[in-house]
Parts: sequence; structure tokens; C-alpha cells
Amino acid sequence: EGHLAMSISTTPAPLTRRLDAEWEHLVSSPATAQALARWSRHEPALAGLTDLGQLRGIVHDRTNPERGDCILAALVRLGAVTGHGDLLAARVVLQLLVPGAIRLSQSLSAMIGDQPTSEAMVFAELTILIRTYPWQRRPRRIAATLLLDCRQRLIRGHDRTRAEISAGLTLHE
Repeated sequence: EGHLAMSISTTPAPLTRRLDAEWEHLVSSPATAQALARWSRHEPALAGLTDLGQLRGIVHDRTNPERGDCILAALVRLGAVTGHGDLLAARVVLQLLVPGAIRLSQSLSAMIGDQPTSEAMVFAELTILIRTYPWQRRPRRIAATLLLDCRQRLIRGHDRTRAEISAGLTLHE
């Protein structure tokens, strides 16, 4: 009985920790290597990339932001439903945005309520935005665009659901 109680966790690991654990699995997966090869046939910007670790290193390299943006643009075209609809490509884009998503969730947590809720909302909204990204008309500055759109949608959604404040008139006057 005591052993059973210790093996059941009542609180899930924080979302970013679960995403990172899944990422580590994806990095070493043979299916991911096959996907990279397949993607490079559709997207020349991905040619020569051998694994997700290398891909992440290039995208996060601030000395050549144009190359990182080209790779993100290729991945968004692969992951968007109006592109190739590849769920793994969309998941890779989400992982590449984790540092910005964490900063965004921290900045919104006071408005939304708490850090875990804010983080979950940011990652959920980013996933939707990646899958529906309008890559045909917004082909550059992918990370910034996704994060700013996410911020805007969450703030607007919060503002729409906030209680209205009376302007001073009451129905009985």
C-alpha cells in the first residue's frame, strides 16, 4: 500500500520539463532522422542538417539570425495545415520557441493568474498559431511574429472576458 502511494504522482511535472523530456526522446529517435531527410527534400533550407540538436543550435545562434529564420520558415511551412501538415515539424517549431515562450508566460502570469496556467496557455496558443501560420504572406521573422501574435491573442482574450466596469450610470436612475 505504501509502495503504491509513492509511485503515483499527484502533481504533474511542469510543462516545460515534460516538453524537454519529449524533445530528448525526439532528438534520438530514428523516426526523427527519417523526417529530417524527408523534410530536406521539400525544403532546401533544411538540407545538410543531420539531427535536431544541430537544427536547434543553428536556430538559436544569434550570430546568424537570417539562417535561423530561414530554417524556422521552412519548418512552419512543413508544420502548418496549409503547408504539409506535418505534426512533428510543428512540434519542433514549438520546442525552438520554448525560451521565448517561457519569457512570455512569465510576463503574462500576473494578468492570467499563475505561472503554470500562463505557461499552459502560451504553449497551447503557440501550437495553434504554428499550425495555422500564414506562411504565404508572413515569410520572415517567424519566431518574433509567433510570439507577438500569441501575446496579442492572450491579452485580447483576457480583456474580452474581464468583467465590465460601470461608467457611473445605473439602470435605476
